Order: sequence, then C-alpha cells, then structure tokens
Amino acid sequence: MSALNLAYVLSAVTGAVVAVAGLLLPACRRWVAARRAEAARRRAFLDDWQGEPPRPGVPARPGVMERLAQTDAHLARQDAHLARQDDELAAIQAQLRELKTHMTGGGADER
Repeated sequence: MSALNLAYVLSAVTGAVVAVAGLLLPACRRWVAARRAEAARRRAFLDDWQGEPPRPGVPARPGVMERLAQTDAHLARQDAHLARQDDELAAIQAQLRELKTHMTGGGADER
C-alpha cells in the first residue's frame, strides 16, 4: 500500500469515525440526561423516605416511617375517643329506654 493510499484510507476512517460520533453523541447526551433525571427522582424519593434534618431557616421534614408512627398514634387516640363516645351513647340509650319505660307505665321495651 502506497503512502497516498494509506492517507486516503486514514482519511476515510477518520471521516467515518467523525460521522459515527456525530450520530451517537446526541443519543448519548439524551441517554445521560435521562439517567440524571432518574437519579434525581431516586434521590428525591429517598429524601422523602428518610426525611430531612433541620437546616437554618428550614424545619425538619420527617421521613415515611416517622410519619407512619405519627399516624398510628393519632389513630390510637381516635380509637380511644370513639370508644368513650360509644360508652356515652350506650349510657344515653339506656337512660332513654328507662325514661320511655317510666313514661309508658312500665310496659315492654319497644323500639
């Protein structure tokens, strides 16, 4: 192979490499951008899951497990409150039945 032919081959190979790189570079950039966006979403999810400590001027944000514990405690308080209301309602119903019995002359319990 002569030097002139070698120069043509190297020129053709270089042109082909540049052309392929020109075609692949935008696709690679889009792929990298998509991976960065996914990584940002994962980081945001993990930050939400684990929570954030307080920073100057920014209050702490509790994580998922802490928020679930708070929700469980709130539901337990609601259950206790509803149980007390059920007891009070049962007492009121008993008083109403007694009053009805007294007012109707001691007849059978009617509903």
